[in-house]
Amino acid sequence: MFNLPSDSHSLLTAEQACFTYTSKGRPFDQYVHLIHPGEIEKWIGLAQKTAFSNRNHRKEMGFRVEVSGQCIVIHAHAETIVCDPGPSATAIVNSAASVAAFLITHAHRDHVQSLGYLLSVNPKASVVLSDHTLSLLQNDLIERGDYITARLLQENSIVLDTDMSVMLAGVSVTGHAAAHCPGALAYVLLDPCSGHSIVVAGEGALRDVGGFVPAQLGVNNVACLFLDGTHANATGLPTGSSDFNRRSIQTSIEAAYRDQRTLVFATSALGEFHELYTACAMHQRNGGASKYPLVTAGLARAHRQSITTPPWDIPLEESTTLIRSAINICGASFDEPRGFFWDIYQEFKGDSTIEWLYPQRFCEKRLPDMHSYDAYTHPSMPELLGMLLTMAPDSICIYSHGCTGSVLSRLAASFHIDVHDFGSGSGEFVF
Repeated sequence: MFNLPSDSHSLLTAEQACFTYTSKGRPFDQYVHLIHPGEIEKWIGLAQKTAFSNRNHRKEMGFRVEVSGQCIVIHAHAETIVCDPGPSATAIVNSAASVAAFLITHAHRDHVQSLGYLLSVNPKASVVLSDHTLSLLQNDLIERGDYITARLLQENSIVLDTDMSVMLAGVSVTGHAAAHCPGALAYVLLDPCSGHSIVVAGEGALRDVGGFVPAQLGVNNVACLFLDGTHANATGLPTGSSDFNRRSIQTSIEAAYRDQRTLVFATSALGEFHELYTACAMHQRNGGASKYPLVTAGLARAHRQSITTPPWDIPLEESTTLIRSAINICGASFDEPRGFFWDIYQEFKGDSTIEWLYPQRFCEKRLPDMHSYDAYTHPSMPELLGMLLTMAPDSICIYSHGCTGSVLSRLAASFHIDVHDFGSGSGEFVF
């Protein structure tokens, strides 16, 4: 991996990127995500003559794909593979042939919500996922009393560690570690008949997130690349420097610690919790806020059970109430003001000795006496571009909304890459 300069938080201009990296043949995924989002299109204009040549389209694989939300249905060799059966999956899977396999990139509900139902009507289908994702899904099903689906999932599961492969529906499926949350995988589907590949990137970033380091895919002959840019936009996310989140969190910790205020962080998503805890734990390992214990309260069972490996060896207490002179990491719902964070806020609001911190990506939900912190776990727009340029696919399918889709679509088209951008809706195509 290319070592970033010590001032890696200083984003690259188009000229810096082009003349320092592009002209020297550096692989795109080593620096494109560090270019300032506002400089991306300018960089492409400068780099076209030195980095890109005319591309010859590869032959079609003859696969038909249906997309609805995060769900991808791939019809290959008269069989069907379903990737990430989220809430909108039933709209397209019900009309499909019987499912040979489900591929799960990670355990977040918007990627697995329909798995239970679809598995019940396809009881012989394999379920490919990581060991950690299997554990998270099993625990969730058992907690909800769905023992039948839990047993079926256990019986049908094919656990892939990173870089492991399995043959399904006539294609070789390989899982690769993805940096988004514990157990996240990206998938490469290689068709032996054509020698071409399909890449499902999931929501994996190019930087390490929450202590999880992404695998370097290094895939050639990519016929189609599936990118999820739902939570990315041109200016509101980090460009991929791993210290972006940690600098934000650790600055908040030091300011409160200096003034002897108690810290209370709100967190909801599993990946976000890991990114937050990593920043706090690494800060303490380096001597910061040394007298403040790390405390969790009101977290989901999956969050607590996922703390198993370094840097999770920093002591972490569990509490049922607010702990003074401590770093409290508290569960919260970001759909509505409920959860432990909101309970103690109602009890202690107006207390000037407490610093309330809310994730920046939900800043419209925080109240005036709360501050924000950065814990982005999704790929940014430049990171998505880095994947696109590194793999150079014949076509891309973008699941996104807002400016991310339009910017990536325009840039992809400039490289003569076929673009399938359904926004956050549905569609189908053949490649």
